[in-house]
Amino acid sequence: MGLFACDEDSSDDSSDGSTDASIGRDARPIDASSDPDGGDREGDAGVDSAIVLGELKAFPTAHGYGAYSAGGRGGRVIEVSSYEELRDALYAEGPRIVVFPRSGLFESTASFLTVREPELTILGQTAPAPGITLKGIGLTVSRSEVVLRGFAIRPGSSADESGLDCVRVRTSDEHISNVIFDHLSVSWSDDENMSVGAADGADGSLTVSDVTVQHCLSAEPTGSPYHFLVGRRVDGLSLVRNLYVHGPNRIPENTYGRGERYEFSNNLIFDYNRATTVTTVSHVDVIGNGFKEGAVAPDRLFNVTFSVNSIENPGASLEDAEIFGTDNVQIGDGESTMYNERWLTHARAERALDDSIYTPFPAAELEARLLDDVGQGRGDAVDQRLLDDYRAGTGQRNISDESQVGGFPAIPTNTHPEGHDANGNHVADAFEAEHGITDVDDKPELFTIGELTFDNRAYAGGSYVGADGHTVNEYQGGTLAGGRLYTWREIYWADLAGDFDPAKWP
Repeated sequence: MGLFACDEDSSDDSSDGSTDASIGRDARPIDASSDPDGGDREGDAGVDSAIVLGELKAFPTAHGYGAYSAGGRGGRVIEVSSYEELRDALYAEGPRIVVFPRSGLFESTASFLTVREPELTILGQTAPAPGITLKGIGLTVSRSEVVLRGFAIRPGSSADESGLDCVRVRTSDEHISNVIFDHLSVSWSDDENMSVGAADGADGSLTVSDVTVQHCLSAEPTGSPYHFLVGRRVDGLSLVRNLYVHGPNRIPENTYGRGERYEFSNNLIFDYNRATTVTTVSHVDVIGNGFKEGAVAPDRLFNVTFSVNSIENPGASLEDAEIFGTDNVQIGDGESTMYNERWLTHARAERALDDSIYTPFPAAELEARLLDDVGQGRGDAVDQRLLDDYRAGTGQRNISDESQVGGFPAIPTNTHPEGHDANGNHVADAFEAEHGITDVDDKPELFTIGELTFDNRAYAGGSYVGADGHTVNEYQGGTLAGGRLYTWREIYWADLAGDFDPAKWP
């Protein structure tokens, strides 16, 4: 299959693979949106009972500073079946959305793949189970408007280059903004599993802003024992709803003190040595996180540490930072102290980030809400082992090679069944028939997934903060602004990612 084969299909009436209008014409719509006037149909929920999506985000369950990334929205859809095709898609120009007709390993020893052009979305959830894993390579994002969802990145010992991160956002020549990583599985890096910041030697005016990392599972860095580095000149980073397993340090760590602004909220940290390190000069919220010791207790006394980095920023003062922490809890029988003395004497009484759009939920809910909703899922054997370790309190940190924990599992090359998408518009024919879709580029007013109905119209003047003060997915308040939000194709892709699971819409 050629890289752009899906865009060259002569049977497709549009440049991005939209549906032939005859498909699904005779199917009985179950969505109120199928009525051109937006009226209800028998058996459908009405507008008053629908969940209001409210504003256009990267996808309906996006949170934090990067939530409004456009990614490749509106661009061509590119089917990718090999490492080479993936590389070419990253380097291609213009808005583009990468989907996967098969599962399996995408393997190379070419070190980093780099997103060299802006406006890119990669949707790992479009692959059949057990999904997509990148092996032997790391992924660098060096441009704005990027959305990555639902796949694994595991460089491992076969990678040629040392110091390899699984994924990093790194600028050296222009400002980067609007990036979101959702439901990624990252492990077996040679440095940090993930990092965000300006590169060494970059122009001092360059920043990285409006980035979210959410629902990711980070585990077992094998070179340097690091999970996440907050690098230079980061202005608006949300690390929320992630699970960190079997990694001693940097969960996360900010070492540079160039005025970085980030939030670390509603994360679970398991089997660590030195967990969360905040360095002046920075502006940081640490809220609603859970720390669970592993089989070997940490030898560092504090879970959350505030300090001066005497190497990177020796002249800094502790007074130059704004830090805030609350509702961080020890899970289980650990004996670590939560905060060091410098944190206790310098922490503010209110949040450091007054422009944050994320309001954490209580730490008491962490395990119930996260353990079944992190990583790429899809039957990934490595993720399942790590989740089992968390629940049982077992496993080991400080591994130096993935072979110590069983190595890469066999990942079959599965394809979608024959007739899955006969018209080649990147929406399953069964989904089109179920919803009476005649054009996958249409934007319905209402749509129903399972037992829930969603209002897909645009609203303004509200928020995603619920009455109890916690961030929710459903838009609160606001007035109808005209226009609609997501296309049927985007709704289908979001459904594949589990965005409309009732558990996510309390």
